[in-house]
Amino acid sequence: MIVTAAAKDWRVFMSLAQQEGWRVPQNELSLHRLGGCSRAWALRDDDTSIGLITGVRHRHSAWIGNLIIAPTARGRGCGAQLFDHSVQELRAAGATTLWLTASAQGAPLYAKRGFQPVAEVQRWVRRPGGRGAGGLLDAGVHGSHSDAAIWGDDRRPLLRHLESGGNWQQQGNSLALLQRGSDLQIIGPWYGSTRLQDDAELLDRLITAAAPQQELIVDLLSPCEREGLLGAAGFTNTGSTALMVAGPTEVDWRRLLALATLGSCG
Repeated sequence: MIVTAAAKDWRVFMSLAQQEGWRVPQNELSLHRLGGCSRAWALRDDDTSIGLITGVRHRHSAWIGNLIIAPTARGRGCGAQLFDHSVQELRAAGATTLWLTASAQGAPLYAKRGFQPVAEVQRWVRRPGGRGAGGLLDAGVHGSHSDAAIWGDDRRPLLRHLESGGNWQQQGNSLALLQRGSDLQIIGPWYGSTRLQDDAELLDRLITAAAPQQELIVDLLSPCEREGLLGAAGFTNTGSTALMVAGPTEVDWRRLLALATLGSCG
């Protein structure tokens, strides 16, 4: 039985995610639990939660994430059942384009359902996070207009949620949001400049302001010719997933450097 996820389903999800070594920021969890632009569905066997998936809907597109199945229930088609349900719900809600990030294990499931790989998402991590100098003031700009131009969609509900714990910074045409969390920090979304120097100066400013206690993470779209900047700044590439899509896209790949979240929301 598939139901809207409740508190007990989220408790099971957190336990399973910890077992898998997933990084799910508190800011993303709060978005999924608040509802609004986000939905979450749980698969139950009788009254026992055995799986969960999330969907974040924008105006024309949506992101599917956090698909997880309990080890005891794997190999029975449960993941496909949950995934197909989320696709049906998001399509019914008006999403014409669906996005997700896929591991090597998950990609075949999505490919069978018409999803195509369009880029690689590399996770770059800096430990310690930043230099802790602070003093980062809001740049007086907000990324919703740039985001809409780059993604070809209105994603303001997601951005408003992320902005509540962060600051936008701009250098020339390079624009990024530094999200400050109690568990980790994220640079994203990040829209790049045609000038490498703009991106380099902005990255250095964000590192200077970020706290040293929490890791600083960038989910970079690759190839984008900015991998060298991250490596020189002390970031380490810790792995990658495939960015996959089903449906029409209007993405400006020239300026899209980093996702806004760690895979589940875009």
